[in-house]
Amino acid sequence: MEEYIDDLLRRMADEETEIWHRAYDEAKELTDLLAFPYLQQKIIKTKKVSMKKNIYYLMTKFAINTKEICIADYLIDRLECEESPILLSEMLSNIYTLPEVSNTNKIIPYIYHKNDEVRSWAISSLKLYKSLEAESALLKLLAAEENKDEITNICYTLLEIGTNQSILPLTKLLYRDSAYVRSTVIEVLAKIGGADLQIVYIEALKDRNIMVKYEAVRALYAYGDERAIKPICERVNKIVSRRRKNEVVPTDESEIVIALRFLHKFADHEEVLKTFDKVYKKRGNLFMSERKWLRDHISYFQEKERM
Repeated sequence: MEEYIDDLLRRMADEETEIWHRAYDEAKELTDLLAFPYLQQKIIKTKKVSMKKNIYYLMTKFAINTKEICIADYLIDRLECEESPILLSEMLSNIYTLPEVSNTNKIIPYIYHKNDEVRSWAISSLKLYKSLEAESALLKLLAAEENKDEITNICYTLLEIGTNQSILPLTKLLYRDSAYVRSTVIEVLAKIGGADLQIVYIEALKDRNIMVKYEAVRALYAYGDERAIKPICERVNKIVSRRRKNEVVPTDESEIVIALRFLHKFADHEEVLKTFDKVYKKRGNLFMSERKWLRDHISYFQEKERM
């Protein structure tokens, strides 16, 4: 097994593209844990960054394929043994792919790292374990962050590990200039706050940006009740009143389809019926695929077509 590992590492470092490419594909299938102690010995002795990267890659594949949490935890423990930003970012990007870890607290110091790549992968990797310490650290970072890309990266990690303590700090971001930030925040708030934040989603429908409106409609479809009927009807009426540009999302995920799926839950409501009627009259402003979806899924439009 030791000879095989040495040969595999040699091929992974080969300059010939076909050779190293096949070696990496081969590494993805590793499962024999008898090789892991040998890798541990090699990582301690090795000084070359490129070799270390390949060894950590093999360890990561062992952790994924065997689902051994002790290997995943070992990879996190090794972070404090390395200093190279290139190696640290590579290790953290590997850790990000792990299915499970025991804890992520040892990753927290790296969210403050001076290297952008290290910092970004550390923030993303905190998603692996729902830790109040990790959440608190992210919220502290969020309060001082101005870069929209880093803000959204933090938000997407909070999407996975956030609790109610994240709600207030996140709502403050709804006043940021970046529409990308605002739309991401609505998505995260919906995951964390659910139906309790319906008023926030309704208010977000007034946002000037369509990305924010889209996330608000998605949130209301998932968590809205009768209070959302009127604002959703108003949004639908506005969408169908004019022709739009080419489709950019699958039909069943377009904003108007999600909105009409929500309204269909209240199909007997007078305002909903009026909105359905307007949509039918303005169906020429819908994409053909949307019209077909409505005919296939909503009884009101099926009956109209039969008539």
